[in-house]
Amino acid sequence: WPLDQTHIALTCGQTRHRQPIPLLKVVLESAMPNLGRFVVKIDDGRWGRRSRTFNWKLKEGDNTIRARSVNKSGVKGPQSRVTVRYNM
Repeated sequence: WPLDQTHIALTCGQTRHRQPIPLLKVVLESAMPNLGRFVVKIDDGRWGRRSRTFNWKLKEGDNTIRARSVNKSGVKGPQSRVTVRYNM
């Protein structure tokens, strides 16, 4: 992926009674030099700091995650976005 771009990898969690649990494992990666942190925005929420790996609970319908890397000097990389549609 391009320099400073954040890669969002999603893995489906477990199933319960043959139904998928609405939970995705998120892993963020970036080739940004001097990477300081990742910031994430879920749907229409606020940008907030997140660890490299976390769980994302889905709601019925469209779910959007945005992520970007920020270096130790506070320079933000471009925004990456993934939308997942969850139907029960």
